[in-house]
Amino acid sequence: MLTLSTTFGMAFISTLSTALYPVLPFLLYAFWSPQRENRKNALFSALLFLILFVIFTTALLTLGGLPLLNFFSLPYVTLLAAFILLILALFYAKLLSIPFVHENYFAEKNTSVWMLVLLVFIAIYLSLNLTKTALANFFTSLYNTNGSILKETFIFSLGLGLPLFIIAILFVFMPKIQRFQNYLPYASGIILIATAFHIAEDLVADFPAKGQLIPFALLGLGMCVTFFLLAEPNKSEGAISMRYKINTSGMLLLSGLGLFLFTSFFVKYGSADAKPMTETFTLKEAKDRAPMALPQGRLKWYGNLDEAKKIAAKENKILFIDFWADWCAACEEMEKKLFTQDEFIDFALEKNILPVRVDYSTPTEELDKLAHKYNIRGLPTVVLAKSNGELIHTLLGFYNKLATMRELRLALKD
Repeated sequence: MLTLSTTFGMAFISTLSTALYPVLPFLLYAFWSPQRENRKNALFSALLFLILFVIFTTALLTLGGLPLLNFFSLPYVTLLAAFILLILALFYAKLLSIPFVHENYFAEKNTSVWMLVLLVFIAIYLSLNLTKTALANFFTSLYNTNGSILKETFIFSLGLGLPLFIIAILFVFMPKIQRFQNYLPYASGIILIATAFHIAEDLVADFPAKGQLIPFALLGLGMCVTFFLLAEPNKSEGAISMRYKINTSGMLLLSGLGLFLFTSFFVKYGSADAKPMTETFTLKEAKDRAPMALPQGRLKWYGNLDEAKKIAAKENKILFIDFWADWCAACEEMEKKLFTQDEFIDFALEKNILPVRVDYSTPTEELDKLAHKYNIRGLPTVVLAKSNGELIHTLLGFYNKLATMRELRLALKD
């Protein structure tokens, strides 16, 4: 059963492990040792930050559900977010100016409110985007136990926001150290660039591969160290020329790539991709397991992916690949409430869909490779792909028939 303490702990731990460090530059500049007369205002703003974060995140999770995770995976949303982070990285590194924006949210009273709201939405996006695995597990568990959506999402949002609030409070009282302050702009830029690479990672092939994570992590660490030796963080701001800014921007990008390579080791070994997904769902006893079955009806289902690919290529059909497991209660619900329904069958026949099921009940090395190829973060997951293997869309989890059919129609809209 999904308890409130489990929900809170799931969110709290996932934030600490994957989603905290990208938000640090924003929190640091917003709350780091403001002038003594503004410290009270900073503490109030930190509390307001937590309240707004929890309210908005609760609303998004309650209204968006599992489709919200798919929205984060849309290519144009991913590219836009990565681009914005790159721009903010150059801004924080003092290599680019943005009109009406100041990195210290309390420097100007007339900008502090809307800048704080902007900080809230940036923190929400980064937290939800980088904790998609925990979110998928949360929604699956919530659906299986029929818990209160509003209460559970509120507790989950509080678990995501509390670490950020604690860090903000620490930054308010942290004394400023001049030498560290000189390195801060570049360090912030590097963190944001590395985050942009992590967000855009789903759009490209697996890099670095798991077998190469350690050497690439060492290479990335070396790239970061080299940058600080070459970029001259202590150089006075008045001596910065356009050529210096261009050169520094290039080194900043390389160093951000280095941090991405270094942190990939921790992110991938701490994610669901590194372990069998059986650990993230409630398992039935082995004696209760039933052999894999294919839905019966007017729509023919295939149990072999290689065979299905050959037929789809020959008949120019769209592959509908359902990743499931016999210990996944939501997978059973999806079969009963979607796959056997006339609305889904008529849609599949109309859109020339060829459905195939991939049984992930007992993970193998081959299945793990396939799951990693399609970036499977939880079960059930449906992958829509063209006959040539080109990915069309990914549906994570099952909320209800109405939401899933709406998403399918949007994904295959002519």
